[in-house]
Amino acid sequence: MEELKQPIIPASFNQAKTKGKTMKERSKEHRERKKAYIANLETKIVDLETQIRDLTTENEQIKAQLEKSSSECKTQVVEKKSGVAKSSDTSKNKIEKSFKSSLHEYEDFVYDKLNKKMMENPDEVRYTTLEQAYEHIEDYSDDRFIYIDSQFRNIINNIVGIETKIYQACLKNLKLSEIKRRMKTKKRHSKYFVKKEFRLDQIMFDEEWSKPLMEVMEKYGEELQNFGKTIKSLVKKLVQVRNKLFNTYISMAEIDEKIYDTADYHKQDVKGLFEIYNLIKDTKYMTPHYLWDIPKRPDSELAYKDFELSSSEDDE
Repeated sequence: MEELKQPIIPASFNQAKTKGKTMKERSKEHRERKKAYIANLETKIVDLETQIRDLTTENEQIKAQLEKSSSECKTQVVEKKSGVAKSSDTSKNKIEKSFKSSLHEYEDFVYDKLNKKMMENPDEVRYTTLEQAYEHIEDYSDDRFIYIDSQFRNIINNIVGIETKIYQACLKNLKLSEIKRRMKTKKRHSKYFVKKEFRLDQIMFDEEWSKPLMEVMEKYGEELQNFGKTIKSLVKKLVQVRNKLFNTYISMAEIDEKIYDTADYHKQDVKGLFEIYNLIKDTKYMTPHYLWDIPKRPDSELAYKDFELSSSEDDE
């Protein structure tokens, strides 16, 4: 019999066999990759669990803060309704600081910081520093002019509400009988009618007003108009007071120039004023009631008499 010949194996096959990996090797690599993948998942799970715990703790803290804030707000509302609402010293100081004018900042600098330095070691305080600071807090300083003017303007701008300002702007030059007549006049409405510009004495009467409002105007129109006239008179008096005050400052400034020409203040004079201020600053002797002989308005009274002024917390 013919001998069986050995099959001829292509060289490329033998090369592929030597370069390739066995089944055992591939299985081992697969197990290692699977093991690494699982380990990675376990690590991620641990990280996520840690994040969940942290977020849960943070969420609980936020809830506690919200509950605390809500409780404080409710307490403040209740206190306000009962008339005993008082801000904490910290919040009050923050509010006061944020709204302080340059005038009060300079006054604090002089009567607080320089005051303390003067009491501890007068030699550390230069007179030129005091002199420069005093220029801002004198009775007739520019800072005081600006502050007082802004306060007068605030009073005048807020002396009535916006609704009253609207009525005053539109009706102040009209008689009550004319107002009633024109408010009752039938309004002209047309889709072809376009207002190009308004007339102040007409815009109030271009609107359709409700029956209850018409009844109010009919019944109380005179009282409402008198209220507007009274406020107008008071505003003019406020402006007169402001102008008289400023003119007084100007006169005093001229006198003060003559005083400085004949006298020269020293640090010992300032130190003496600081010592007196430290004694009386938190007493009734620095309140407007004592300084200007303004009577206090009794808490039991609703109406004010002549020069009466309500007591503030600082007066206590």
